[in-house]
Amino acid sequence: MEADIERGTRELQQLVARADGLQKTAQPLGDARHSNNVLCNVMRGGIFADGYRVDPVTCRLSWLRPIAAPPPGTPHSSSASNQGRHYTDVVARAAATGDLQLERLCREYLPLTFSRRHGDPSRPWNRFSIATRKADGTRVLNYEGNWRDIFQNWEALAWSFPGYVSGMICRFVSASTADGYNPYRITRDGIDWEILDPADPWAHIGYWGDHQIIYLLKLLEILQQHEPAALQALLTRDLFAYANVPYRIQPYERLLEDPKQTVVFAPEVETLVRERVQEQGADGKLWWDEHDQVRLVNPSRETCRLLVGQTVELHPEAGIWLNTQRPEWNDANNALVATASRWSRSTICAAISSSAATSLRH
Repeated sequence: MEADIERGTRELQQLVARADGLQKTAQPLGDARHSNNVLCNVMRGGIFADGYRVDPVTCRLSWLRPIAAPPPGTPHSSSASNQGRHYTDVVARAAATGDLQLERLCREYLPLTFSRRHGDPSRPWNRFSIATRKADGTRVLNYEGNWRDIFQNWEALAWSFPGYVSGMICRFVSASTADGYNPYRITRDGIDWEILDPADPWAHIGYWGDHQIIYLLKLLEILQQHEPAALQALLTRDLFAYANVPYRIQPYERLLEDPKQTVVFAPEVETLVRERVQEQGADGKLWWDEHDQVRLVNPSRETCRLLVGQTVELHPEAGIWLNTQRPEWNDANNALVATASRWSRSTICAAISSSAATSLRH
């Protein structure tokens, strides 16, 4: 037992070290606090198990999840698995094929481990566990967490693994909705949301949108500092998707009638998404075009969409309109479930249109 504890301690130290969590300065208490912060960060957002090494077969299998069983003939291992390929090599090979959907999938693949969901015991809907090893002893590659927690922690992780930042950005954009919001959870299997359940008093739906811009901005800034040319090339390429969360914002007239019922659940969209997931895996949770393909967009369009979304939700001297049915989200840190404002959306848009247009041109 003592030997097992020692082995587990060493492995935990190695995980923290990969995220630059071990340091030695003239302030030991500060060093300990730093290590603790990094450990908590890794336990939320995960850590890259083998640095930049990626197993192509595992990468391919991840696209099929959560389909119950892979198609016949799909390999479960390969001779390349032991060595793997460098992440940038996998992305470059995918880009060389000219298949944008394949390149998107390769960029989004992040071989993280040791990640768990937010587990605040005061919130009964949070259940979590950290799965580290399979029955055969191999490490489990998985991550899951509330949207806000995942990208908060990836921002810090990006400084230790800057080569994955473009993948983090791709994951961010593809997990955002076309109306400027984000789903409740991010997992290796894609995105997740909550559904209405009359038997569960904690079952509420709601959008987050108040953290979108700052999280994306931080990831873009990190990529700019490490690979400015990669950022320039990425901004105009259609390599990103939209999440198809089955929530819909009420028309403006309905918002004025009941400002606390601004978002509704769309069961027909939920049914369509679930059917696509069974056929196509995690991509079934994204927006599809008229050609039955995942609709692709570029980061520049995403940034403008977020700007417009935040602008039309702004109520001067009040805050950003928070579209949620969760009463505990209605606090100053998250935003505001707005009441009728003397400023109409058309007035707000007219007031900023000139300056916004100038900014976008530059």
